[in-house]
Amino acid sequence: MDAAECAALAARFRAMREVAKAAGLNLKSRDVEILLWVAAGRDTYRELMAASGMGLHAVQRSVFLLAGRPVNLGPGKTRNSPFRLVDIRPHPHLPYPERQIFLTQTTTSNGNH
Repeated sequence: MDAAECAALAARFRAMREVAKAAGLNLKSRDVEILLWVAAGRDTYRELMAASGMGLHAVQRSVFLLAGRPVNLGPGKTRNSPFRLVDIRPHPHLPYPERQIFLTQTTTSNGNH
């Protein structure tokens, strides 16, 4: 990756942070880390936990945020995520309840890329 590609990626992450902030959410570096691990081919919660060193709750929160699902902000407080960066489905090669996490094409719920 050259300097221009790094700068473009950094600009993309800044834009994601602004979208999250406008939705009342805090996009953390761990959320971006999980997105990068999914892009690198880690497609289960177990693989993401092993690669990131995070626990299941932290990985699930990040995946739910990136998948556009409601995010728990505390007791009785949730916000809908504006993102649709990843999708979650039953894993085609592993037994239930294992889930597969993979990248989608649309980045926000309003269709912006």
